[in-house]
Amino acid sequence: MQDIGVGKQMRTGIIIAVIAFMVLLPSVHATNVTLLHGYNGTRWVPLIISSDGSLQVYDNLTNAKNIYPKSDNSFDIGTSLLKWRDIFVSRNAYFATTSGLVGINTSSPISTLDISGNLSVSGSTNSSIDGSTFFVDATNNRVGIGTTAPNATLGVVGNIQLTGNVTPVAQPTSGNATQTTNNVETTNDVGTHPFMVIPSDGLPFIAYRDETNADLRVAKCGTTDCSSGNTFTTIDSTGDIGAVSNRRAITVAISTDGLPIISYYDVTNGKLKVAKCNNTTCSSSTISDIETTGAGSANYGAYITIAPDGLPVIAYYDNTNGNLKVAKCGTTDCSSGNILTTVESTNNVGFWPAIAIGADGLPIVSSYDLTNADLRVVKCGNIYCNASNVITAVDTTNDVGHHTSIAIGQDGLPVIAEYEDTASANKIRIVKCGNIACSSGNIITSVDTASTTGRQASLKIGPDGLPVASYSRSDGSFNDLRVLKCGNPSCTSGNTITDLDTGNVGEYSSLVIAPDGLPIIAYREENLDDLKIVKCAVPSCNSTSGGSYTFGSNLGTIGNFWNNIYSNQFWGKKFQIAAFDVAEQYETSDSSIGPGDVVSLAEGNATAIQKTQTQYSSQILGVVSTDPGIKLGDWNPENNPNIRLIALTGRVPVKTTNENGAINVGDFLTSSSKPGYAMKCPIDTDEKKNKCFGTTIGKALEPCNSNECKILVFVTLQ
Repeated sequence: MQDIGVGKQMRTGIIIAVIAFMVLLPSVHATNVTLLHGYNGTRWVPLIISSDGSLQVYDNLTNAKNIYPKSDNSFDIGTSLLKWRDIFVSRNAYFATTSGLVGINTSSPISTLDISGNLSVSGSTNSSIDGSTFFVDATNNRVGIGTTAPNATLGVVGNIQLTGNVTPVAQPTSGNATQTTNNVETTNDVGTHPFMVIPSDGLPFIAYRDETNADLRVAKCGTTDCSSGNTFTTIDSTGDIGAVSNRRAITVAISTDGLPIISYYDVTNGKLKVAKCNNTTCSSSTISDIETTGAGSANYGAYITIAPDGLPVIAYYDNTNGNLKVAKCGTTDCSSGNILTTVESTNNVGFWPAIAIGADGLPIVSSYDLTNADLRVVKCGNIYCNASNVITAVDTTNDVGHHTSIAIGQDGLPVIAEYEDTASANKIRIVKCGNIACSSGNIITSVDTASTTGRQASLKIGPDGLPVASYSRSDGSFNDLRVLKCGNPSCTSGNTITDLDTGNVGEYSSLVIAPDGLPIIAYREENLDDLKIVKCAVPSCNSTSGGSYTFGSNLGTIGNFWNNIYSNQFWGKKFQIAAFDVAEQYETSDSSIGPGDVVSLAEGNATAIQKTQTQYSSQILGVVSTDPGIKLGDWNPENNPNIRLIALTGRVPVKTTNENGAINVGDFLTSSSKPGYAMKCPIDTDEKKNKCFGTTIGKALEPCNSNECKILVFVTLQ
């Protein structure tokens, strides 16, 4: 082999200069190989130029200048068999290839950048990615995270943790439904002062005045829009019931047993009364006198609601003394133990009262101050409103505060509808309270500036958290029925106002939100002297068609659904539960209690249960649920062996016996002498009815003619 080089006696600086400006020329070669020596700054490094012109380096080579190939896109650095170990780049590396493919750890790249193995990124992302963790299926336009076989646009195998919201691109659109209007009752002159509620069966219940007979009358609708199957009952005919003009005289609430309770005035006998329905149609009721002194001439309204303890509370005006009063009932039917309180006696106050239960469980009363022509609000300091009350003049502009209606917003703050009766401004106003007592930060808005609009307003909060109200609008000759749907919680913008019915209608109206989230309004038609109802098709009542939502995005499907969803709150338009009862947690010390057992309250413990021990037990509570659709209580009752889920309502398997005769479909059931078993509760005589009253658990959906059965029962305590 021939050496071509220089001796050690040549100065180092010259050698470095030669290496620094050396251009590799593959065309220069010897017959076999040519051996060169280059100085790398520390020692001499052997360099060999092969016969094909390649330069081989036998140690690290440090260069102070650029190195270029002789011609573009013609030569390689290393081979597939002889690779460089490390290449360090301080700034940028550029790859420009005819194929457009770069392979890292692979000699056969199939994409622009093909990485075989891990990719570590140092910087803000601080992550590692490999082919099995992040996979792009360019052929099917899919991305896989934790999978190399994504079956959707984004396929994820593993958990997803978010710090932000997941929102659809667009909301769903409403489907087909039709607004319906029906004349509910046309016999006699009826429909004055209607007040409507929706019991647990979802069918409207309306109380109103029969003008022809001066009676209190109710209608129980057979359908959600009262188009058929309606039943009518006269509740009280002992005097002139609700004989007032332009005032609210009748109100209704739903008691804890799911049945209506009605407050009203008996003008003839000078009494404020309550009628507690004993069944869903109110064909049987218990009537109690609340107050007889002064109440008979108090023609400016009484309003009933249910307190958190399950007992009614009524706000009313004492016309004799010009006071606002509250009656807190001592029983569910107000038959005894009632506590009457004069809440406010300064000035002539308490006209057109309305009452709601605040977020803290205490009553809030709105009313009209006749002396000062103001809207006043009383935030009660206790459930009886007899101590620590906060009283505020909320609106003092002009003559305001007529015909009040109050509801509690989703933020826990009251919303009040009022009427301004000023010659230059007869209109409805909405008050959004700034705190729970309406003592500061209130927002007051005139929402309908048309003349003479807003009398007898009925206000509710829709499922979307926005107020909706029905009221009358007069053109001087006739009244029209109008609906306001607010565009925000304070009704300051985006409001929608719609005339639902015209031609001397709607002077008295009552609005409720149906189970489907749409408003229903009961009102009187003056021309025909009829009770009418309109079932809206959309939340704002401004379209005669709408209904269920379609399109949009889903979480899961009917055939491919999630296992568990954990959340703080759920908001929805509708809920479909694929099971048939609602159950609540109770404790027990009896480990033998199981699904289907009939249970009662344990002695000395209002939250504990035991098997029923006697016939017609007045302490009967319900049935241990087998597989409830909705569970009320802690998240993990299964981990506590002393917890049982007691069905509150719905279809439930129940242990039964024929102790009191064979059980047929439709029979009421009560407790038997056999612990934990139900028996037939016959009601064919008054004596037997009295025995069953307050002791039944529901109706049999299957027969039983044996000593022991387990049959399906529709549970509803009565």
